[in-house]
Amino acid sequence: MKNPLHSRIFSLVLATACALLPAQRLAAAGQEPVASIQIIAFGYNSSERLVKMSDSQGTPIGSKPVGLPMNQCSALMPVPTRDLVFTPVSEGEKPTTGKPATAHLPSTGRDFVLVFLPLPTDKGGGYMIHAVELPSDRFTSGSYAFLNYTDAEIYCGMDKQKEIVGPAKAGILSPAIAEGIVRTACFEKAGDQWAERPFFSGRLPVQRGVRNLVLVSRNVQSGQIEFRGVPDFVKN
Repeated sequence: MKNPLHSRIFSLVLATACALLPAQRLAAAGQEPVASIQIIAFGYNSSERLVKMSDSQGTPIGSKPVGLPMNQCSALMPVPTRDLVFTPVSEGEKPTTGKPATAHLPSTGRDFVLVFLPLPTDKGGGYMIHAVELPSDRFTSGSYAFLNYTDAEIYCGMDKQKEIVGPAKAGILSPAIAEGIVRTACFEKAGDQWAERPFFSGRLPVQRGVRNLVLVSRNVQSGQIEFRGVPDFVKN
């Protein structure tokens, strides 16, 4: 059955253009890493939650399939190419009919989060991958990265910092404190005017060793903006 939320997100990202493999193992194979990726699933499409990674020529990257986590970012994975293919694999005896999903990393940048967006059945099913650059020198411990999957600009203010994030874009806010609680407010832009009431207003935790993705989307039935936090545990 067609999911209107998935269809909206697919159209938005398309219009805007859009097994752990350590670096030493790449080097041993004569493949120097050109970028590092992490994976997060916006949602799941059927039972396709495990993929194998390869380059555009079909050469495997890594010896084991990679899981698609929803509630936490995957481990950091160095990759030897900017053109990646993810092919669903069966889990146990469950067959899979999912088609491969491709990710083309921008020619610049080294740190990316790949968001797997489930496609509606009328678009062929499977996933579309949105590659989001989140530089490690900015997206550090205690930071929040807001990923906007709505059809409107959003404004996010946190600890005297502010960011306007367009559709299918990301904005990073880094509080000045290393640990504690910071007040945060987020508004959407309706037409040419910013909404008077925030879609979120409250306090968010800042924890040492934890950075957070915030996936922002719109509920098609209610028209209200929804968001989901996804933690990522880091050393810096």
